[in-house]
Amino acid sequence: MTTKERFEKLVYDACVIYGNCGTGDTHIYDFLPKAGTLTADEFARLMLKAEKMPRWRYEKQYLENYDWCAARFRKTMKVDRIEVSEIWD
Repeated sequence: MTTKERFEKLVYDACVIYGNCGTGDTHIYDFLPKAGTLTADEFARLMLKAEKMPRWRYEKQYLENYDWCAARFRKTMKVDRIEVSEIWD
């Protein structure tokens, strides 16, 4: 499985399994850089940004979702960081 295929599975899982699909008008792809690296923690932060879930307002839920997204990144991608250019091919 390529990095792009793994990432697509990761985003699918985050949406379908955990409900972090974005708000309809925003999606994680709107916030991803075109180059550089993306870490598990950055992925989690961007997923919740797309979800429009501010930490200050939803502290407990934010932290639970953040932890799930970061852990799912590591599980699916099998690394802690990826080169973003590999998901845009």
